[in-house]
Amino acid sequence: MLGEARLGAATVSGLLSRTYFRDAGDAIRRTGLAGADMTEVGAVLARQSAELTARGRPVDGTIDDLLDG
Repeated sequence: MLGEARLGAATVSGLLSRTYFRDAGDAIRRTGLAGADMTEVGAVLARQSAELTARGRPVDGTIDDLLDG
């Protein structure tokens, strides 16, 4: 589960920064999440949630929220 959370957070980081990764391992290493524990991953996810909300794409939004804009 922790590995999946790291990969999800790394993927979102790449999407937000328009960074391309070669594979899952590359994404996790380059975003600095390779040694992250659940507390650190949770902090990253909270920052990403705030960033997406600021961009008008709230994490807990509806499908209509996602498609509007």
